[in-house]
Amino acid sequence: MTMLSAYLYVTKVELKNQTRYATETIIRSSLVFMILLIYLQLWSYIYSLDNSQMSHLLPKNNMLWYMYLVVVAELGRFRPGKEIETDVVTGNIAYLLNRPYAYLLYQYFKHAAGAIFRTVMALVFGLGLVLLHTREFISISGTSLLIFCISYIFAQTIDFLIHAIIGIAAFVLEETNILRLLCQKLVFLIGGLFFPLDFLPTFLQNISAVLPFRLTTYAPAIILANFANVDVANIIQSQIIWILILMGCLMLLYRIYSARVTINGG
Repeated sequence: MTMLSAYLYVTKVELKNQTRYATETIIRSSLVFMILLIYLQLWSYIYSLDNSQMSHLLPKNNMLWYMYLVVVAELGRFRPGKEIETDVVTGNIAYLLNRPYAYLLYQYFKHAAGAIFRTVMALVFGLGLVLLHTREFISISGTSLLIFCISYIFAQTIDFLIHAIIGIAAFVLEETNILRLLCQKLVFLIGGLFFPLDFLPTFLQNISAVLPFRLTTYAPAIILANFANVDVANIIQSQIIWILILMGCLMLLYRIYSARVTINGG
């Protein structure tokens, strides 16, 4: 068995575990209804107040589909930060580092299973609701769907890397909840979770442009919601660059701090 097939097997096993607790996951996924309903009702009302200016930036139905996609992206996250923090604080990481696999890759493929399952649940649970408000499917081509899928995987990978770095920070901080909370707020405010970045003031758009958070939420959603009017090449290029930057930072921190761990239980 090659290393890649071994990691994919981890994903397969975890995916089976997810299906065993499908009822619990479905109940949690029902939150999609409440969150998405609030978003759809709110933005439908906002558009009814000032349709001309808002529609110039993004037509109403495109906006509602955008909100659906960002909710799916947010619920489909696979964030290992808390688990990595627990491994570091409890000392369990000393045991895990001695196992015949790369710890961070194991975390990626393990958490990917839950992300896949939650993404599917969010897509299914939210689809009927967004169709109820828009009464039509968004215009999708094979090209836009393919690029969306690529961007979505990149987006989730960027989010994974950010939260893995936060988890590794437990070597220094021990408690990293405040960093996770800060990231969540940044995604909400300048990452496109509450509204597209096109609606932000120019100075906030400039701040968002130099940070990776817009690439985790706004990027894949706007590609599918407004494919004809976005610079797809720039988005994908930015995602690849940030993946490389974050991967480099994560590997550097991981090597520095894991080297301090005494493998034989110390």
